[in-house]
Amino acid sequence: MEESRYTFTANDYKSCMGFPLEIVALGSGYLKYDVVPICSSYRGIGRSLTPQNFRSERTKKNMDDLLEGYFHYIADLLKPVCQETFESALSYCSTLRKYDVACEVIAYDLQPLESAYGRSLTFLGIDIVHEMAESLLENGADALPKPLLNESLLCDRVSDVPQVIKLCDHGCVTWQPCWVYRVQ
Repeated sequence: MEESRYTFTANDYKSCMGFPLEIVALGSGYLKYDVVPICSSYRGIGRSLTPQNFRSERTKKNMDDLLEGYFHYIADLLKPVCQETFESALSYCSTLRKYDVACEVIAYDLQPLESAYGRSLTFLGIDIVHEMAESLLENGADALPKPLLNESLLCDRVSDVPQVIKLCDHGCVTWQPCWVYRVQ
């Protein structure tokens, strides 16, 4: 039986473990989004928000509320996808930022995007991914020649992707370019 792209699959339940939520395509391909920490130069899809990212002296007094919001966000990942859950992720990210938590909402796809649910996007770069869940650049970008990567440790041009794969990949995984954007 063929799975529909419009229903949750077993892979969507990985969202509870920090993997991104899949949402219906806007145009071609699958658009995905996630609330992610900004804790290094790497700005691709291999980042996951955990309570450790917002544990600080500033958040100590409000940790119960922030954790409640985090679990609400995780629960939203299990709901059927829609603009409401997308907006909820944006709202939660905004709440975290009020406490100086360095985070952002990213949208990404195997095709270039113009917007996500009508929201403006800022291009961060092209990550190199396996099954839209694993990034080749997440742990190895520091070792790559800098001319191939931008300040986000992602490729600026899809033409650089084959060269980066050749330098980094040591297995038989199928890697694909993935356009990554910050949601405004």
